[in-house]
Amino acid sequence: MAELADTAIDDAATEPAADTGNEGTAEEAPEIDSAAAKARAEAKGLRERLKAAESQLEAVQGQLAAMQRAEISRIAGEKLADGEDLWLGGDVDISAMLTQDGTVNADAVREK
Repeated sequence: MAELADTAIDDAATEPAADTGNEGTAEEAPEIDSAAAKARAEAKGLRERLKAAESQLEAVQGQLAAMQRAEISRIAGEKLADGEDLWLGGDVDISAMLTQDGTVNADAVREK
């Protein structure tokens, strides 16, 4: 019986190790690091592009709001001595004077 146990131990020692899927890890590590670095660089570039696009959008939205206000003032100037007087009340809702597509609704401005 002791002979049988010794044989099992000897067999286990001479059998090849089970495949753990980690073979070649030392060789693959640089590839993984390179791929990760490439992914990080790409993500950084995308974040920078997004930040630039958001800045441009904010600038354009500011310009649009200024143009809408100027057009509302111009139309209000048809009735008022100075179209800018419309804004003195402080309770003017610009969105109420715009159409659904964001253009100035002249009729709504004239009603103010």
